[in-house]
Amino acid sequence: MQNLKQIIDEIKDLKKDATHKSALRIFNLLGNNKKLFIKIIDQHNFEFILKDFEKVAYKNPTAISDARGLEEFNKLCENLLFHCNRLV
Repeated sequence: MQNLKQIIDEIKDLKKDATHKSALRIFNLLGNNKKLFIKIIDQHNFEFILKDFEKVAYKNPTAISDARGLEEFNKLCENLLFHCNRLV
C-alpha cells in the first residue's frame, strides 16, 4: 500500500490528464485507501467525494472529454486536493 503523500502526488498528476482512465484511477485510489483518507478527511465528506468520483468514473468514457465533463472532473479533483492539502 502506498503512503498518503504518494497517493496525493499521483492524484495531482492524474488531474493534469483529465480522462476517463484518470477518473477511474482516482476512484480506485480512494476506494482502496479509504482508511488512510479517513484519517485526514471527515468520513462524511470522504463518502461524498468517493461517490462523486464513482459517478464520473462509471459514466460514458466520452462524457469527460466535453467541457462540462472536464469542468466536473476538475472541480472534484480540486475539492479532494483541498481537503488533503490542508491537513497533509
